[in-house]
Amino acid sequence: MKLNRYLCCVFIISLTFKLCLSNFSAVAIPLKISVKQEIKLVSQDLCLNLRDSFQKLTIQNVQQYQNTGKIIKQVNFTSNFVDKLRLIGLRKKLGEDCKLYATNKDFFLDNRDTAIFRSMMLKNGIAITLMLYDADSIKLKIHWVPIPEKVATKTVNELRRSLETLSDRQESYKEKAQEVYNWFILPFTKELQHIKTLVFIQNRILWTIPMASLYDGKHFLVEKYAIAHTPSLSLTNPHNLNSENIKILAFGLTSSSAIDKQTFFPPLSGVKAEIEGIRKLIPHKKIFLNKRFTTHNLSQQLKKYQPNILHLASHARFSYDSQQPFLVTGEEKITVNKNPSIINFKRKQAVRKYNKILKLRQLYQIIRKTQINHNQFLELLTLTGCQTAIGRKRDAILIASLSLQSKVKSTVASLWNIDDAATASLIVDFYKNLLAGMSKAEALQAAQKKWLVRNSAAPYSHPGYWAPFILVGDWL
Repeated sequence: MKLNRYLCCVFIISLTFKLCLSNFSAVAIPLKISVKQEIKLVSQDLCLNLRDSFQKLTIQNVQQYQNTGKIIKQVNFTSNFVDKLRLIGLRKKLGEDCKLYATNKDFFLDNRDTAIFRSMMLKNGIAITLMLYDADSIKLKIHWVPIPEKVATKTVNELRRSLETLSDRQESYKEKAQEVYNWFILPFTKELQHIKTLVFIQNRILWTIPMASLYDGKHFLVEKYAIAHTPSLSLTNPHNLNSENIKILAFGLTSSSAIDKQTFFPPLSGVKAEIEGIRKLIPHKKIFLNKRFTTHNLSQQLKKYQPNILHLASHARFSYDSQQPFLVTGEEKITVNKNPSIINFKRKQAVRKYNKILKLRQLYQIIRKTQINHNQFLELLTLTGCQTAIGRKRDAILIASLSLQSKVKSTVASLWNIDDAATASLIVDFYKNLLAGMSKAEALQAAQKKWLVRNSAAPYSHPGYWAPFILVGDWL
């Protein structure tokens, strides 16, 4: 039976490919049914292989026929196809309780000053598609970067490492940051003249770099554009945040902590300044620190207070395995070592106190279950503190998908470990900008630009201080 389904699916997809390459309009409706009802019967590996094959089939002629009508239709169709496969893969990864659904909203109805970038990294180059609203229609333009995948990967890795190296007094990051800028932005300079916000749907390793740090030779990209990331347009439904109704629930850990005898975390001194800034700035807030930061209290306060922003300042570790990422709470657990110790040899046992952890999946389950109104979304989840890094290839996709699954519209987190003092300054300014009525993307942009104005000289002008924080999900 499984074999028959497999062969049936392969036949359907093969037929779809042929139809797509020969007649774009004829395939639009059949594919919608086939992808939704047939591909989910096949393993995720097959879906990923089909995705890669489909990209190659559709984009193989981009070098020769850039921006012709047929190629643009094929690439746009490919993007939608890949979105559906990604949604299927995320549903499979997140388990049976996954409730991710594509939206059918006319995206550019409320986003006419926004441009969408999609990247597809292939073996012999990167296909970059720009989509924006222009003269009462949606405009698509494609740029092909003829660079081998291994070379592109090396460039991105070198850029990432240089951005994380705060001691880089030679500013060596600028060379690679400008090279990646030339891939993405330079070919579309004319089209972006009246654009305010850039949204990136990245492919593979390109997820691991903050696009705000791209450099044109004089200025960083964030100095001109607000920037956001999303795993898929079909998973977003952006709308403006009501700045007059901001309610924030904040939990923080300032003291040192340990989750076992091998894993110790130092105190987070910057969290005190961060939380104090929130206390002074936000009229409607509830704040809980250290021992009051417990899983039970988090659940109870979310249900009672119903905030639209949840702020968590603690040590954390993320990875693509959605079962393993966790945050450190202030709640203690007591463990007993039955082996005699030198310190406690009389009792023949040693009592140790460790901090409990809150797994990321558990956090999102709590958020989802505590929403009284099923149509209500938590507008923003902010994750700060040391090691809240989501810099692996698929971490940002995971964060966005788990967030959307649990009705969190946007998440702010860092791509790598960030300076404690810089975090406090950037996040407080970010919230101040939200209160002033800016969109989430604009608020983060303004906070990062303010940091650059305040710290125009080295070492604090280095992107390693201000660029790691990215916005994932809805940007308004």
